[in-house]
Amino acid sequence: MTAAAFPARAARPEGADALLDAARSALDAGRRAEARRELERAAALPLDAARLTRLIGLYESVPDYCLAADAGRRLVRRTGGASALILYADGAAYCGRRARAAAALEKAFAETSKPEDLDQIAYLFLYDGRPARSVAASDRYLRLTPGDLWHWARRARACAQAGDAAAARAALAREREFLKDPRALCRGLASPTAYDRARDGLVWPAAQDGFGTPELRRACRETSLAVVARALDDCAGRPAVLSHAGLIAGALGDDGLERRALSAAVAAGADDPD
Repeated sequence: MTAAAFPARAARPEGADALLDAARSALDAGRRAEARRELERAAALPLDAARLTRLIGLYESVPDYCLAADAGRRLVRRTGGASALILYADGAAYCGRRARAAAALEKAFAETSKPEDLDQIAYLFLYDGRPARSVAASDRYLRLTPGDLWHWARRARACAQAGDAAAARAALAREREFLKDPRALCRGLASPTAYDRARDGLVWPAAQDGFGTPELRRACRETSLAVVARALDDCAGRPAVLSHAGLIAGALGDDGLERRALSAAVAAGADDPD
């Protein structure tokens, strides 16, 4: 039998970028075991900060937060700084290393003045069950970025969990003010971290348990759905905005609004596999 009779073996990707690309492709196709193998090979290589950051994100997509935390620890050792500490704390918190995550967050909070860092720190403090620290991070963030309607919704939850219902109501009222400005709405939904902010800021306040009074929970849910409905009118033709809006509506339990938003996103050209 000639060599041509045998099927050619697929070439194995070599080098960190090729391995990370292969892992991304495998994840997109739903082949998680294959993605894990490619990530394991990539993690064994010496990686710079950019590739370590990408490795962390891919491990979180698997999801494997413990391996994401391990890569985050490598990033902290390589670069230091608040952004690396936050990436490490994110993975560590989700895989149960709560004490280490808390220490990393406190160090990042003391070091950073970047709005994007403070927003993430406020979320992670809240996830870690420390709403008062979340409010403290939120105070600093909102002085720099007062127009973030997603953050105002999450702040409402943090204030309520910290026992300050009046501050929670004030945060909701401020979020409603931003509904009057379609430009702020579209900017918020279209930002790179839009879905994370929407999920954490809007779904959590609408939760059935552990958040303030029934009145506050209803107000959060109503405000969140109003954001989505407004997006259908003010952000028509913007597929990224509409697809985020549909995912939020689905998480909040409004199937009809979810279908409307996702149908509009597809019609506008959305190609996000989610």
